[in-house]
Amino acid sequence: MPDEIISRAVYPMIRAMIAKRLIEKYNYNQKEVADILGITQAAVSYYLSDKRAVIKQFYVSNELEVKVNELADSFVRGKIDRDQLVIGIVKIVDYMTKTKALCSIHQVYEKDLRVNECNICFERYSLLGEDNIVNIIRKHGK
Repeated sequence: MPDEIISRAVYPMIRAMIAKRLIEKYNYNQKEVADILGITQAAVSYYLSDKRAVIKQFYVSNELEVKVNELADSFVRGKIDRDQLVIGIVKIVDYMTKTKALCSIHQVYEKDLRVNECNICFERYSLLGEDNIVNIIRKHGK
């Protein structure tokens, strides 16, 4: 399921990239980064040690790295708050899904995945369209 891949791999990868950016470029400490990202200090330490090789294990393009760095930089400069940082992370995941970058990560878990034949994410996003959501709500009487 795409959401399982996202929660198991993509969110940790993005959080690791943000943590590294905040610590290496802006000299935040691990506790500050943990508070910002809503994770434990131990998780930040784990990300920094590359014990899980979170970033190296999965798909990281220059474009993704630029988007993540811009998001972290915007937070540090006060252009966005913590809630907007979270929204930015979700938007990056949406971007990865729509551009099929998620498929590269999915293939780490399912070697025989036929990316060209899979339309699950496309269907998922078509269901999430505003008109469809309104119709689903109406249909269920809410």
